[in-house]
Amino acid sequence: MSLLILATSSCVLDIFVACIVKIVISWFFLESNEEQILRKDLINTKKEMNSISIVDEFSKYAKLQRKYIKLQAIAKQQINARSTSKFKLELFLTYGAWIINGIFASVLLLFFRKDPVLIFPTGYLWPLEPILSWPTQVAGGISLPAWIVLVKLTISSNYRMIIL
Repeated sequence: MSLLILATSSCVLDIFVACIVKIVISWFFLESNEEQILRKDLINTKKEMNSISIVDEFSKYAKLQRKYIKLQAIAKQQINARSTSKFKLELFLTYGAWIINGIFASVLLLFFRKDPVLIFPTGYLWPLEPILSWPTQVAGGISLPAWIVLVKLTISSNYRMIIL
């Protein structure tokens, strides 16, 4: 029973690791107070620019425009730095989790490839019984490699249907 739980959880984790990492990373990379203040300054400067007539007060408008462009460049720089570090950490954690999960699945397959994950009554899986129990040769059993293939195919096809 523990082999069933371990193999199934490994397959589920392998499919959903990217979504889990993306959610966790988004909590850590929220907009900072400095960025919020900068965004408010941009909005206020834009409002002030819109309230001033370009023809009547050109020098004041030009000064506000230079300030706005400078604030905008700073904001873009901060956003790019945050998104770059977020992207790098997301890739590192996603691929790291996939590698660790792959090693875990390989170890499971190495040590338990001849143990059945599930055993049904003989003849219950009739036309596919030899394929599903291939390395184990237990009548009515589903081997670990077959179980991993079945679970990954089932979860990935259903996951894609949910996303679409």
